[in-house]
Amino acid sequence: MKVIRLQLNRTSLYRQYGQGSTVISFACDLEQSRCHALICRELSDALCLRFSWRSRPSFRRALRAPRNIRHGRSRSSCKRPAGTAPDVICRLVAEQFAKLWGQQVLVINQPGGGGTVAARAAVTATPDGYTIFMPAASIFVSMPELYRDLPFDVSRDLVPIGFVGEQPLALAVRPSLGVNSLQELIALSREQPAKLNLATIMPVGSLPNLTGELFRARSGAQITSIPYPGDAEAMGDLLSGRVQMIFESLPGLSGLVTEGKLKILAFATPKRLPNFPEIPTIAELFPGFEAVGWFVLVAPAKADQAILGKLARDLESVLAQPEFQKRLLDLATYTRRMTPDQTNDFIRSEQQMWKPVLRQIVAKMR
Repeated sequence: MKVIRLQLNRTSLYRQYGQGSTVISFACDLEQSRCHALICRELSDALCLRFSWRSRPSFRRALRAPRNIRHGRSRSSCKRPAGTAPDVICRLVAEQFAKLWGQQVLVINQPGGGGTVAARAAVTATPDGYTIFMPAASIFVSMPELYRDLPFDVSRDLVPIGFVGEQPLALAVRPSLGVNSLQELIALSREQPAKLNLATIMPVGSLPNLTGELFRARSGAQITSIPYPGDAEAMGDLLSGRVQMIFESLPGLSGLVTEGKLKILAFATPKRLPNFPEIPTIAELFPGFEAVGWFVLVAPAKADQAILGKLARDLESVLAQPEFQKRLLDLATYTRRMTPDQTNDFIRSEQQMWKPVLRQIVAKMR
């Protein structure tokens, strides 16, 4: 019997592999694993989805995989803790894969390093089809610009399987601020320069960080960015009035908006959302303004093409299920069907779109 111990932040996971079975037990710190499923900072979140291929003859034939694939080999990581919205989405995908394959699919979380820990784990994983990685936008958009000395290149060392979903970002304010539109907010910022504060969720290069910088540059609003280490701290100060506004993904805002504690002024989407037709987009005032969080599935670049092809087809099958789409919509996540090549083109276009903003941020840091 082989015993593997993985240290996942303040959570220890022990897995024992017996003959044809797997036993999983967790020793969890409750404070560390608090559920923030609806307070999601999509950007710079990264998840590694880890699965074991059983040596069933039908499955081997489907993949044309070698007969000596070993059961139970595992190495995976993720940036965000369990319970966050990206983690929930990854587990939904894993659940559907498990049903398709008749095989348990494991999701292992490993936060740290602004996503570099999870990315390194995915890049250095043995390219045998055992490990796939669900990174968020910042892994591909920000990491190459901010961490130039990394010993790996995510664009070179990871290949797309497909696009999973996207989450719109919104600009939300406290109702007591007394503004009802972007125009009123910008006007107020000019009347009271440096008195309006924007909660910015770190690390540098996160999607809220990039979106806030882009908004200030495009609008000329006199707003001060206040950095926060996480969602909970930012939301706490926003609700208490220490800051007046925030760019955040819809899952992190929906509950507070429903309770009347926050008001969404605009979405950073190209078009108005069908379920929020009354809320305008920032692009209506500043054409071309867009900031949407997204998740993709990728694998090590040298992974077997037969396995990659099957994963892409299975992901397409999962995304086509109405029940799966409904579960994602409950998390304010919208699916978009893309082939691996289309996913690769999408990633490259996002990198080009955000590169000028990132270079301005890097210049300020020097």
